[in-house]
Formats: sequence, C-alpha cells, structure tokens
Amino acid sequence: MVCYNDVQNPGEVAAFGQGENLVFRDAHDAVFDLYQCTSAPGEPFRRVPAEVADNTNEGVAWLARHTSGIRLRIKTDSARIALKADLGGIDLMYHMPITGSAGFDIFLWEKGKQSFVAGLAPACVCKEICGIHDFGEKKVRDIVINFPLYNCVKSLSVGLEADAQVLAPAKYRPIAPVLYYGSSITQGGCASRPGNAYQSMISRRFDLDFINMGFSGSARGEDIMTDWLISFEPSVFVCDYDHNAPDAEHLEKTHYRLYSKYRAAHPETPIIFVTKPDFDSDPDGNDRRRAVIRATYEKALAEGDTRVTFIDGETLFGDEDRGACTVDGCHPTDLGFWRMSRVIGDAVGKALRIL
Repeated sequence: MVCYNDVQNPGEVAAFGQGENLVFRDAHDAVFDLYQCTSAPGEPFRRVPAEVADNTNEGVAWLARHTSGIRLRIKTDSARIALKADLGGIDLMYHMPITGSAGFDIFLWEKGKQSFVAGLAPACVCKEICGIHDFGEKKVRDIVINFPLYNCVKSLSVGLEADAQVLAPAKYRPIAPVLYYGSSITQGGCASRPGNAYQSMISRRFDLDFINMGFSGSARGEDIMTDWLISFEPSVFVCDYDHNAPDAEHLEKTHYRLYSKYRAAHPETPIIFVTKPDFDSDPDGNDRRRAVIRATYEKALAEGDTRVTFIDGETLFGDEDRGACTVDGCHPTDLGFWRMSRVIGDAVGKALRIL
C-alpha cells in the first residue's frame, strides 16, 4: 500500500484521492459489511455501548473505543482501494509496533481462505492516515479490512474507482460468531498487525466471525460485563480473563459466578476456559489462579455440563523457545499468538465439530 502519512491538516486529508478517479464511501455505507461496531454513522467507532462500558470500570470505558475486532468486508472489482482514516490521536507503546496498535491491514478472501495483502499505519504520532493499494488488474475481489487493535478510530472512508462495481460482500461460514472475553492479550497486545491477533488467526483458519471483548488490564468479570456478554448469541464463548483478575481471591469471587450466570442464559453454548499463557512469569501465583479456573471447570462437569473445555495456559506457548513467544515476558509476539491460535483454535474447532 502506498501510504501518505505526512498530511499536516484536515484539508490535505479531504483532498486525498482527488484526481485519482476514486469515489469515497463511509465505512458505515450499506454496500459494505461492518462487523462488531456498536456506534452509529458519524460517531467514533465503538465495541461496547457507553451505557455498558462507562458502568463497568474506567479501563473498559476507555478501551470500548479501541477497535480491536472491528472489521469491514467489501466486494468490488476496483483495481485500487484507498483508505482515509482519522484516528483522533495516537498512543505510542514501547512494546507494541504501531502497525498493530494503530494500523489497518487488508486481506483477500478467496474460497473460504484469507491472505494478507497490505497494511496502513501512521508515521509516528500522525493521527490522520491515507493510503492506496493497487491490485494491478480489475476483477471482483472479496476484501477484509481489520481495524487497529489499540487505538480509537473517529472515521474511516474507503475509496474505490468511480466505475467499479460494489457487490454484496462474502459472508463468513454460516455459524454464529465466536465470543472472546479477556485481557490485553485477548485485545491483541502485542501483535505486529491486527490480523495477527489470535482470534483473527482462528477466524481465517475456519472462516468464522468473531467478537473481541478484550480489555487491557480491565477484564475483571463484573456482573454488568457478564450481562453484556450474555446479550450475544455466539457459537462458542472463550473465557480468558485470568490475567486481569487482581489476584486468585478475585477469581474465586467472580469466575464461577460468571460461568453460572452465563450458563443459565445459554445452556447449550460451548464454553472454553483459558488460563494465563505467560505462566513462567510467576509459577506459584499462576498455579493458584489456574487452580481456581480448573475448579470452575470441574464443578461444571460435576453438575453435568458436558459443554465446557479447560485449556491450561502453560501449554499455549509450547516447550520450544518459549521466550520468543512474548515481547516482554507477558504479551505475545506473532509467534506466541500463532501458537495460541493453534491450541485455542483446536478447541473451538472441536466444540463446533468442524475439526
């Protein structure tokens, strides 16, 4: 993608694409399919409505405006595609590439499989970004655009050639979305691109829609959040908030309660419990936390629930070169996410009987 990240003012952004024979449409346009966005056209993108997020905790109130998991699907024969985005501001992080925290990436969907095409990310702290990708020839393509994992997006416009067809986008496999709830790792930290978060990898592997409810440092199993999770009708629920519980005692107070409340509302939905992948960071403390989550799993089994799965986070990174699986001893690299996607993806595939 040819990136134009040196725009200095809104006028330059507005003028981007002029003379290129492109027509720009807002990402909310009905000709596109927008996934996981709860905000209306003209508003900044959100994953969770304000009335839920603002009453959960301060972290969720802020991170609900981060766009992890939001996707746009397009079907067009345009030989070029342009993106024009206003991020509102950039929060740089020392341990995560800006291509993942504030960048978009583009995939082609063909015969149920996605392949990476291009990415667009800001240069340093430039909040307004523009870019064009030239496919080289005019033919119908199904395109998936993944939004930034750790940034807000105030607006996104997509430019296509003026004479291009814009058709109904391809759909995911006809299975309800997989719902993920958890920590910064669930949100996608520290993937190098949005498409390298483990949920996106699982989505591409099985052609599944998904909902990312990862909240960095802020997934604590509160009742109001549980009620929001219950409002979805997913095919599988992946419960992955171990990392954000302040301690094992907090897990004891909230983990089985979240499970039982969710199960009462969704008696048939498979639930996958996951413990922290960075087990080596505190083996004794993490062992106590793991025991709490295993206890929820075993109690569920004892109560006759056969639709639960337990994944020991210590196994997620495998045995070989575990140090290469994190950036900072905690947040996964792309390798770490890939290994997570294989283990969690196997459990999802088995729960849905597609593996």
